[in-house]
Amino acid sequence: MKQKTLYYLVGTFFVLFIIYIISKPSMTSTNIDEIVQSIVIGVDLESVGNIEIYKESGDKKIEMKFAKNGDIWRMPTLFNAKARKSDVELIIKDVLEMQGKVRATGANYFDQFKVNDNQGIHVLLKDEAGKNLANLIIGKKGEEYSSSFLRFADKDKIFFADKNILNSIKFYGEPDTLTTFKQSNFADLTAIDYNKDELETVVLVKGGQELVVRKIEKVVEKAATDTIPASTEKEFEWVIERNGKQISLDQTEANKFIDDIRKINAQKVVDRIGETLGDMNKNAKYGFNNNFAGGIIYIKKGNARIQCLFGKEFEKDKGYYFQSGDDGLVYEVNKTNFDRYFKWIEELPKKIKTS
Repeated sequence: MKQKTLYYLVGTFFVLFIIYIISKPSMTSTNIDEIVQSIVIGVDLESVGNIEIYKESGDKKIEMKFAKNGDIWRMPTLFNAKARKSDVELIIKDVLEMQGKVRATGANYFDQFKVNDNQGIHVLLKDEAGKNLANLIIGKKGEEYSSSFLRFADKDKIFFADKNILNSIKFYGEPDTLTTFKQSNFADLTAIDYNKDELETVVLVKGGQELVVRKIEKVVEKAATDTIPASTEKEFEWVIERNGKQISLDQTEANKFIDDIRKINAQKVVDRIGETLGDMNKNAKYGFNNNFAGGIIYIKKGNARIQCLFGKEFEKDKGYYFQSGDDGLVYEVNKTNFDRYFKWIEELPKKIKTS
């Protein structure tokens, strides 16, 4: 082999070796803080049983709480009123679905992003036993729409997140402008909502008048056909009970009555009457004593009895206070709804079955 050819081969080998070294995969690790990631991990919707939201303002604590009881969310900071499930679950889902990346690290950046303990708004997800699942401090809004800066309460990493949890809690300002939470915006204003099939008796009382509507079971004879022998079947129908007698009703009208009366819609929750000394005078305050405006008694299967009362007017010709017999909550119900419920005292007895 000629010397010139040997030099050429050596040179080619050297160039290829350099290319190999340059193109060889690097063994350095990726910095996870620089990539977009889920911020809260290891938590699912079903595991959350409590939510605590608060802001420290000097010696004052502005707070809003939600607690799950079975399938119902309640608000301990608003008379233990029922909360709309969809609104509460939106808070949880936004926290769990939120993504972002680390923008800064260190306590010296907390003030810049408004995530100090006494600057930001604390959002805590807890399980039913009260154990912390996530403890976030939400700071100022981000540069992009519906984004924000936040950190975990016991960490110094500050995240830029693609969601602003403050929107989920119906607060649309900066954390330092918060003075109160609009808790009433979360209240479930369906004061009563019973399944028609679970009701056995409904009683309306107003101004000395009374209407008792009961579900009865009847045995109906089914005539024989060419292929099917005669038989009997059980059917249920609604009747009026009066003076020991049962009056058959047009079932279409009876079902309209039940559909109206099984669900009481309110416009505001204002209080709760419990069994404490502080509640002793509330019946008189809201007119649930002997001068109540109207009453509805629901009797369910198993003879469970729930008594609900309409008290005095909360404003002249606007509506009445209403107390749920389920949980003692006091609502405002507008006059239109009140009239719609109690019109049946006079109208339903006119809807008698004619054949």
